[in-house]
Amino acid sequence: EKNQQQRCTKDNNKWSGKVLSAMGGLNLAENEKLTWRDRVLGYLGNFVSILFMIGLTFSAVFGVIVYRISLAAAMTMSTHEGTRSNIRVTVTATAVIINLLLILILDEIYGAVAEWLTKMEVPKTEKIFEERLILKA
Repeated sequence: EKNQQQRCTKDNNKWSGKVLSAMGGLNLAENEKLTWRDRVLGYLGNFVSILFMIGLTFSAVFGVIVYRISLAAAMTMSTHEGTRSNIRVTVTATAVIINLLLILILDEIYGAVAEWLTKMEVPKTEKIFEERLILKA
């Protein structure tokens, strides 16, 4: 078991060195090049994360739609005349503010996740890193 732990640690250090070399833009020796098998986990995580972010965006949009419908219904049932006369303005204004906050928050999250996913792909050069980051962002 001790030998297995040493091999596992050695393999992790070897892979970590490959990642650092690739991210630093250093040329790797021919026998140390990353293969598609080394990169497939990064690509799979990338794909799943992007699908999750798309689902999160649709959920946020759906949540705002449900909010608008329920707020309009609640305000329609109000006995106060001033509340009922301003339903459209109130619902629209609050929905706009919620949309703005969601866009700002999700933009920050997506930017951080896009950078993390691009690093997981272990691009060979800085140019490839930037191209892939732009594609995700």
